[in-house]
Amino acid sequence: MPKVSDIVGAAAAGVFIGMMLERFRQRGGGDEEDFDASPPIRKDVEYKMVLCVRNDLKMGKGKIGAQCSHATLGLYSACYEKGYHALLDHWEEHGQAKVTLKLDGEQEMLRLAKQASSHNVPCHIVHDAGRTQIAPNTRTVLSIGPAPVDELDKLTGHLKLL
Repeated sequence: MPKVSDIVGAAAAGVFIGMMLERFRQRGGGDEEDFDASPPIRKDVEYKMVLCVRNDLKMGKGKIGAQCSHATLGLYSACYEKGYHALLDHWEEHGQAKVTLKLDGEQEMLRLAKQASSHNVPCHIVHDAGRTQIAPNTRTVLSIGPAPVDELDKLTGHLKLL
């Protein structure tokens, strides 16, 4: 029979995780482009996600890694909440490819997010919390996809690898 302290600890952990997920959802709002219609799945092609990092911010390697993690999780969560389960499943079944690219600045990021949205490609912009290197609410990384490689290359093919 489980101890009362074990049950209370598990319940507290569940409440904490739920609160953190809700806080994460609330923080990310505002810059995601609307992508309501579920994109059709092209079974014959590879899919990837691109992570577009603002090069003008001069973030350290660790900071970039953390921001890219936020970008991946934020986009995945947004796709999941929209019901894009088939899209996520297809991407997961084929290796969850991700490519990291450089952006010159915030205006390029916003323009690219708008383009992705107009092509019905999911995207998400990360806002930094401002605890370390970057001012609060600074847009740091744009994640786009998962989408067919050829579609993403049309949108981001001009960008250089990070």
